[in-house]
Amino acid sequence: MTVESNSNSRSKEMPELRGPWLGQEAPGNEPVEFCPEILSTERSSNVIAGIVFSPEGDEAFFTMNTSVESADLMWMRMVDGVWTRPQPAPFNSAQIDNDICLSPDGQRLCWRSWRPLPGNTAPEKRPFLWAADRTDNGWSEPFPIECAGEIQLAWYPGIAGSGTLYFSARKSPDEYCVYRAKRSGNTYEEREPVICGMESGGDLCVAPDESFMVVTCFSLPHFKGV
Repeated sequence: MTVESNSNSRSKEMPELRGPWLGQEAPGNEPVEFCPEILSTERSSNVIAGIVFSPEGDEAFFTMNTSVESADLMWMRMVDGVWTRPQPAPFNSAQIDNDICLSPDGQRLCWRSWRPLPGNTAPEKRPFLWAADRTDNGWSEPFPIECAGEIQLAWYPGIAGSGTLYFSARKSPDEYCVYRAKRSGNTYEEREPVICGMESGGDLCVAPDESFMVVTCFSLPHFKGV
């Protein structure tokens, strides 16, 4: 599954962006708006969030919320030094797709989605984790994430350099946990809790070497240890 694009596919309104990281200057000590020509909501009524880059800085994925019932995974890449215009990623769906993360080696993209699970036709009422792997011809068909054979009703994924998957999920109606699951081939082993006791939240970012993790929550959680 591959979407072809080239420099001629850029919108006439889109400025020519050259070089890695959408051609932006290296950041300094003061925060600046990142690539407002593309990602500013002043240029569009759509809400844009969650951008991730390939390790080489020549490919970008981000979420574009077009309505309360739709969020698209958008894709840009650098061709002959020039960035293509944003377009739906090869594995985008007609349902909500968001909370994306890219493995440190750039080979696996993971996100949460309300798209129908295999065998179903209607959108899911709650989100499950999905992934796609980079191939010689682009990206693989998307597939739901399984841990010990169980499809994961979860969100906010993060991938460590070892391939271990971190994500948030509900432990009970009133408690959320951050879990991790070691990769085993194309799937994952049984998940284990790392942080529990959260009333809500769970957005996370894990260091490639798993030495630390940043996570949002609205209560003091109980840390299980790494």
